[in-house]
Amino acid sequence: MININERMAALNAERRAIRLDYDNRERAVKAKHVAEMNADIDLLRAEKNRKIDATYRKQDELVAEYRKEKREFYEAMNEAVPCIKEER
Repeated sequence: MININERMAALNAERRAIRLDYDNRERAVKAKHVAEMNADIDLLRAEKNRKIDATYRKQDELVAEYRKEKREFYEAMNEAVPCIKEER
């Protein structure tokens, strides 16, 4: 006949093994879920950075266009000023 204490110890050990296995599987599922969430966050961050970069490129283009127009305007003014002085 098996001693009751030995049987209880065996059942407790089996229960701990099952709980540990369950905990490990649960941790694995949580880790997978966290990894998927992190990947989604990285994708969203990359998209946000692409949009920001596109905005900065557009701003740089607009500033370059403004400076070009400003330079052309002042060059035209410099050319026109001697003509005005000569007419007087």
